[in-house]
Amino acid sequence: MWGVPSFGDQPVDRVITTSRPGPGQVLVDVQDAGRGIYRGTIGDTVRLQAGNGTVRTLTVSGSGRSMALGQDTRTGHLILYATQATVQELGGFHGVNFLEFRLRDASQPAAHATAAAGRSFLAAHQNRTAFAGLPVIRTPGDWPGKGTFDQESKVLVILIVLAALSAAFLLANMIRTMIAEQAAEIGVMRAVGASGHDIRRIYLRSAALLGLLGAVIGVVLGIGLAYLLVGLFARLFFGVSPGFAIDWPIAAASALAGIAGAVLTAWPTVRRPLRTPVREALDSKGLVSGFGGSRLDRALLRSGGLPPPVRVGVRNVARQKGRSATTIVQIALAVATTLGLVSLAQAVSGITDRNWNVLAYDITLGAQPGGHGYGPAVVSAVRAQPGVTGVDATDTSQMTYRGQTLYAFGVAAPRSSTTRSPPAAG
Repeated sequence: MWGVPSFGDQPVDRVITTSRPGPGQVLVDVQDAGRGIYRGTIGDTVRLQAGNGTVRTLTVSGSGRSMALGQDTRTGHLILYATQATVQELGGFHGVNFLEFRLRDASQPAAHATAAAGRSFLAAHQNRTAFAGLPVIRTPGDWPGKGTFDQESKVLVILIVLAALSAAFLLANMIRTMIAEQAAEIGVMRAVGASGHDIRRIYLRSAALLGLLGAVIGVVLGIGLAYLLVGLFARLFFGVSPGFAIDWPIAAASALAGIAGAVLTAWPTVRRPLRTPVREALDSKGLVSGFGGSRLDRALLRSGGLPPPVRVGVRNVARQKGRSATTIVQIALAVATTLGLVSLAQAVSGITDRNWNVLAYDITLGAQPGGHGYGPAVVSAVRAQPGVTGVDATDTSQMTYRGQTLYAFGVAAPRSSTTRSPPAAG
């Protein structure tokens, strides 16, 4: 919850609002609803636990947005805006605990000099009272950044759906064109006694062949895509470079999905020509096709090593080589995207389990920065509470390294719930 001193005078980081909250009122961030955190509207009430443990009920008076202050919604945190007095009352403190500066000279040397001067001033004038923060309860299976990854992974799901729909559309159009081109041949087959089941099998084999070719290419592309995605994720979040490995069950499932999807897409299309009367089909001239003029076409016409149904399916695919190639590419992209996303999810699950399985804590409790930390008496009192099986007393601080802000954790216990092997002194 951000407490704004004056919504009418915000010289640095402006919170754009639909209305100004009064005492006992809050504004919801527009991203709260967009990320599925909270969908409160004007007139709704929210029950909040204050810093002293009591529960307060506040009224939603509008909405607001801030480019800087609303970023915590990416990690699943509810963002609210209120008056400074409301936030101080709920938190049980006085003054401010967050400062933003706008500089006349925004160059790096000037910014570092300003930060050093501000740090020296605050060290000499800060209030040494430490207020406890609210307890943070970790749910089983949760890990840092999980909410952000879940949100961003939805984009990959959308890409899979788009690739699958595009492939289905091209495949259905391909089968429809193929049937229109061979309407007279279908009429001849029906005139000599071919059943609808026999005709359907011919075109379903053609669809299955397109799906097979697309699936084979898609699996190869998907393995490479999965390796790139997993490597990027591992280096970005864990700082490790994973080795190359193939999960053959996932690869096989992706290939089968491509073949089955092609056949299921073609099934409704091949049922329609069987409703056309035989005489009308015999009179049909079909569409013009250049099949038979190339060496490949002639080789397919003379191919005798394949069973007749398979040979007919291969010839059907070869009649429209450009359209068939486009359809195969779309099926391959759909299979590759599916394989890449599923492999990434599998790798993320395995990597996070191995890396974050050392997080054995269930509740964390921290003091606000800048004040005195919890002493040995407080740690002993927490350890003596019923139901508490272990306590880790940890110090946290910030430092800079090559211009980046780092968080340092000082572990007091020989065995910790946050590390596998605590470092020695120095």
